[in-house]
Amino acid sequence: MIRSRILATGLLSLFTVACSGESETVLSQIDNVQKPTSTKSDISVEFDDKMLSISPELLNLAQGEKGEFTIVTQPNFLIDQVQGCGALLNKSKNKVQVMGNGKVCTIKVTSRVSSPPIAVTSSTSGYGEFVALAQTVEQGSHFEIQVKPQQDYELESIEGCGSEYDAGTWVVKNAQSPCHLLAKFKSSFDTPEAFTHTIRLPVVVHVLENDNVQIEDSKIQRQIELLNLHFRQSKLLEDLENFSGRSKIPAAQIPFIADVGIQFYLATHTPSDRPFNGINRVADQGFISAASILGSMYDSNKYINIWVGEKSPEQVDDAVAYLAGTSEVASGISIDYRALANYNRTFDPNLKKTLTHQFGHFLGLIGHITEGPESGHRFLPCGGDTQQSLNCRNQDLLFNYMRNNSVDDNDKRMFSISQAEIMRNWVTSGPLKQLYHNNIDKQ
Repeated sequence: MIRSRILATGLLSLFTVACSGESETVLSQIDNVQKPTSTKSDISVEFDDKMLSISPELLNLAQGEKGEFTIVTQPNFLIDQVQGCGALLNKSKNKVQVMGNGKVCTIKVTSRVSSPPIAVTSSTSGYGEFVALAQTVEQGSHFEIQVKPQQDYELESIEGCGSEYDAGTWVVKNAQSPCHLLAKFKSSFDTPEAFTHTIRLPVVVHVLENDNVQIEDSKIQRQIELLNLHFRQSKLLEDLENFSGRSKIPAAQIPFIADVGIQFYLATHTPSDRPFNGINRVADQGFISAASILGSMYDSNKYINIWVGEKSPEQVDDAVAYLAGTSEVASGISIDYRALANYNRTFDPNLKKTLTHQFGHFLGLIGHITEGPESGHRFLPCGGDTQQSLNCRNQDLLFNYMRNNSVDDNDKRMFSISQAEIMRNWVTSGPLKQLYHNNIDKQ
């Protein structure tokens, strides 16, 4: 009862005060406590007479609130400097961006006469290209340089126009005429020790898309990079011994791990000679079929065709190499989209070797290691003509890429030297010689 009376008395007192002449003051105090207001401050721009207009004329921003001014300059003038209020200039859009800091402040913007544009020319050595390079830039300007090597090449350097490598990016900081850029690309691999030259072959990947098959370009590009590692650097990968818990190739067989000297890159032009990224996307709602293959195939005398799509449940694991010079439906390789390796530049011996295995067939390795006709490669000496060995035949190689599909990917880690010889001869003087000669200028 005592507590109730106190509460009632308190409410009565509040009512009494509210009816007095001080009611407005009390209510104002209550409002101030319940609804704190944020402080905003004015930010203005001071500019010279070379500016045409600024919009808006004033920003009223709370602390931490972002805003921007749009500036239009007179012809042949550019914004030179922006100072004050922590403002930043977006040159490409002629906008000044600022954030409220709780203080009234003024941004000072100055302009200058723009210099006449200068031409930017370019050339390359090796295999790669410039990406979205401007044809003209303002004299004295700063711009970044982007390039794209082919899958078996890498950028070595960029020269000319004051270009330099800065914080992971190639840039020109003060463009002056003449401005010519030279991008030098080099092979990611050395010349093979067992052979006199490297063979390079273009690949076109036909992605037969449906509701299940949606493959990013980057995954296809990584698959080609992985294919090159298998054909060019299997010995290095074995020497690295990066992975614990795996069986090692016997020491007696290591000398026969081949650098095949064949490498692959995504084609750069379509049959009609249009620039191209090497990936042909085709709408195809069914499973991979002869019709979808023939309907999308590029000239097999100029490209290696790879079809990636959905196979029927009973054929998911059945990748197929269609050999040139035979009665097959086409020349190329077809695989289920689930057989593509998810390679991220960290070599993993358990990654799918399906495409590598099928490329072996496509390049002439007809007989498997433990099956197939005796005219196949399984009875050949591991070292071939360059490194004869009576103590090692291909059928002895437990870790060969051409082992059948019952062998784990972990145990497919090498081609032999004699297998490399077969594949190179198949390309240069066998069924694929027309493909090789049509691309002889890319070697």
